[in-house]
Amino acid sequence: MMVIPPTIGVILILVGIILFIVDLSVTNHGLLTAGGIVTLLAGGLALLEAGVPYSGLLPEDYYEVGQRARGVRLALEASPAALVPCHNDPWPGNLLDADGRIYLIDWEYSGMNDPMWDLADLSVEGGFKLEQDRAIMEVYYGRGLSPALYSRLEVYKAMSDLHWSVWGFVQRAKGNPAEDFWSYGLERLGRSKARMSGADFGQHLSVVRTGGLQHHSSYSDTPALYSPNCAEI
Repeated sequence: MMVIPPTIGVILILVGIILFIVDLSVTNHGLLTAGGIVTLLAGGLALLEAGVPYSGLLPEDYYEVGQRARGVRLALEASPAALVPCHNDPWPGNLLDADGRIYLIDWEYSGMNDPMWDLADLSVEGGFKLEQDRAIMEVYYGRGLSPALYSRLEVYKAMSDLHWSVWGFVQRAKGNPAEDFWSYGLERLGRSKARMSGADFGQHLSVVRTGGLQHHSSYSDTPALYSPNCAEI
């Protein structure tokens, strides 16, 4: 069996961090971020297989979560969705209430993406319950939705937490003093792990893998989040 030198793992992790940093200054957010996640995972796995600890760069749980995320990536690749312009960071702090009119701001990370990402990320950041999830899904897609779309939503919720955990670790690696990004990353990583360890997650993943997207009601191709800088909802 070929042994991967630890140096390769270190290089891959550094390249992954660089991809994240570069992505902060581009508008087509998504491709570099995806590359950063994959490269960080590959580097971490290479270090672990070589018997080298993370040395504080990434937590030990990252290996286990990364292995599970590989299965998620394969499932999503087996059932791709049409890409539309997305915000990619719709947390409550980016929603402004101006005399009853809601504006979505901070389009730094916007780009082409599966629209389900925005819905799942909004659900996670807003702490939505089942009723609220159903409401936002029906507003975007219409009524009469198949259970397959809800499975896709649950899968993306786990990926949302994983994505922002990596973002937190990158902020720490950059030396961002704004807050304790290590603790933030650990919290989000733990939440992602808990979601993927849930009793129903395997079933959700199976539904996504088998291509349930073709069994939902028709919806408009016009994305819900449509302005390059600021959108009124």
